[in-house]
Amino acid sequence: MEIKTLAELTRLERWTTAFGPHGLMTDRVLKDEFAAEFVQKMIADTDLRPQIPSEVRDYFETARKLHIYGLFVYEFHALAADRALFACGFALRERYRQWMAQTHPHEPAGRAPTLRALLTWAKSEGLLSSARSDRSLAATADLRNFAAHPDMNAVATPPDSARVIADSAALINELWSPA
Repeated sequence: MEIKTLAELTRLERWTTAFGPHGLMTDRVLKDEFAAEFVQKMIADTDLRPQIPSEVRDYFETARKLHIYGLFVYEFHALAADRALFACGFALRERYRQWMAQTHPHEPAGRAPTLRALLTWAKSEGLLSSARSDRSLAATADLRNFAAHPDMNAVATPPDSARVIADSAALINELWSPA
């Protein structure tokens, strides 16, 4: 491994700075300050509700940090998307545990169901919007499974990462929506 200087470690990735408000720019890049602001603004509206357990919020926050630090390491955008998908699974398991404790307090907790089963459960309990199609829930499970069991090195662009983070935040927030 090559040991880099601090200046080298904090140099913005050209690939990340090539993405601007109108998409990929093939003829120029954003200036460093604008790139830093733009990458952060891409996910600025992806806060999780305060009633969501802090462990879930902290886990999800790592996805947002990875997205931002993709300014320096382009591959972090793929890791940010993966982490956001893993946060969905974590949130679903936590919400399921809460539900079990409320509805079946005398039964042992046991192991949580699979991600697909948890998504189906959450929709059937009205925790997820009825507007979410079974196909989109299956796609979420497929994306998460691909991230968890890769057969290739995945690459994601800053907009890809931001979209997965936003979709994941929306799903997680729905799990703790007021009834």
